[in-house]
Amino acid sequence: MIAVGNFTFKSFKEREAGSFTNIQTGEVIEYTASHILKFDEELEDGDIRERKAKVELDNHELIQKLLKVKSYQPITLKFKVNLCKDGSFGFVKLIDAIVPENEKQKNQEEKSIQ
Repeated sequence: MIAVGNFTFKSFKEREAGSFTNIQTGEVIEYTASHILKFDEELEDGDIRERKAKVELDNHELIQKLLKVKSYQPITLKFKVNLCKDGSFGFVKLIDAIVPENEKQKNQEEKSIQ
């Protein structure tokens, strides 16, 4: 299933590879380097929740889009969502970002083309 929503961009940073220990099992969990996108979601009741999404280092097109976004700029995000049989989320993967161009930026680009 594909889900699309409007959010507020907060930050986009590279996260180095690392590991942590699962407190319950004592197992060491390793993770690869990636980028982490932080964004705010406004809930129906008006509450604001910070969300995070991982972007793999080889997703160059999406990374280039997100590097151009400024803090607190509106952004539309598209996710691939896999649901479990019980209806819960199996996993959610960020697959695209749509950044609305502001009019000033659009006008500057049009002038440079002429």
